[in-house]
Amino acid sequence: MSKMTPNQGIPNFAGHPNLADEFPATMIQGLRSRLESVAPAHQQVISWLLILPLLNMVAKGSLSVLSPAATGFYYQNANLVRTSQGIRLPILLNLLALAVFALAGNRKIWRTLINNKLVLSTLLLAALSALWSEDRLLTLRMSAELALTTFFACYLITRMSVENLMNFLMLVGTIAALASAMLALFWPKYGIFQGYGGGAWQGICIQKNTLGLSMAFLLTPVFFVRKRITTKLAYSALILFMIAMSQSRGAWVETAGLLVFVSWLEIYRRFRSKESLLLILTSIAVLAAIAAVCLLNLPTLAIMLGKDPTLTGRTAIYSAVFHTILKHPFFGYGFGAFWGFTQESTNIGMGIGWSNIGYAENGVLELGLELGALGVALVVLLFVRAFLQSIRLMTSAQYNANIGWFSTVLVLEVLSNIDSGWLMTANQIDWLLTLIAVLGLAMEMKKSKQLAGVALTPSLARPRLIPERIGAQLPA
Repeated sequence: MSKMTPNQGIPNFAGHPNLADEFPATMIQGLRSRLESVAPAHQQVISWLLILPLLNMVAKGSLSVLSPAATGFYYQNANLVRTSQGIRLPILLNLLALAVFALAGNRKIWRTLINNKLVLSTLLLAALSALWSEDRLLTLRMSAELALTTFFACYLITRMSVENLMNFLMLVGTIAALASAMLALFWPKYGIFQGYGGGAWQGICIQKNTLGLSMAFLLTPVFFVRKRITTKLAYSALILFMIAMSQSRGAWVETAGLLVFVSWLEIYRRFRSKESLLLILTSIAVLAAIAAVCLLNLPTLAIMLGKDPTLTGRTAIYSAVFHTILKHPFFGYGFGAFWGFTQESTNIGMGIGWSNIGYAENGVLELGLELGALGVALVVLLFVRAFLQSIRLMTSAQYNANIGWFSTVLVLEVLSNIDSGWLMTANQIDWLLTLIAVLGLAMEMKKSKQLAGVALTPSLARPRLIPERIGAQLPA
């Protein structure tokens, strides 16, 4: 029996490889338990450090109690606040936290970006737009924030299993929902939306629509994670309650679409190949019919949802923004440097009578303003590739819950960009999870091809070994 080193308490088998077989099984099991108990503790520390930047992303950059954009003063003096505020300390601390995680996983992050050149291209295009931006320093800063968000997505998808990531996001969702409810009930100055009356909850977020959309994205893991049904029901009830209290009609519609897709996916997976093709064709026809009916009856539907026929002035914004895009159609006005920095943004505000406008109210139009047709085409290509991978994986034998979650996140991102939404934005949970879905589907596709290659590659040794092993098990 080998001696134990005094410092480590670990057996030394150097030069005596056979002694490992003689070492008591109970001692080996005890040593393994000690090593396994250290790893979870280390992971728990990292997990708790991840919570704050994720909560900031749920809130869209900064918690409501730390953000002037969530206060009543902001809505009464929007122009004054916008012109006076620069990058604030809470945002800076959040960016530093993202930078630390980026440095911690730098090799895997870089390798992941190299393998996903479309994602890398979005970062390069955002940074290059500083060459024609109205405010080059702002564009470079916004590009750096986008890069850190992208690095963070790479870190999460490469350093955590998808199952653990979904579990962790449910923990973040629970904390965010409970903290939002506490603010709304006991500190309404920050927990209740101050933009106009109605008592809508915004919780830890800077705006009620942000709360609704963030909660919708944090709802997605519950359908695919391995947990008790009672835990899933309790979590779903909490998140759906927060979405309802946000009074965000857009979030209500998007959540309904999310639930429909999850149900459709469950049905689709039960069908055979020919039947699944028929389901896809039928679903496309139904979606086209629903879209046509919605477009033809948009004013009536808006009134049914508690909105005016102009979608609270959005239709006028869409028209003005579209005509502005046509003036710089190919490259836009610079990433993050249009609103408040160009004469065209002032013209839009004056044209619609909304002086404090700072967003196109549509993700595609906003991206068109910043990066033109080139930026829109790049992101569309990113989504098209991800959806093609999703469809191929859903119909393969390698389908798993991870693929279902990634696909659901992508569908929700598309739904959220119909009436509002954001694309290529930093410090937001929706774009972070979208990047994770895109990267995750690429990884699953690579695994699927590798498994298919192994299955199709003939082995020279196995044809001789397998009959021998089978024959040895057969009775004489």
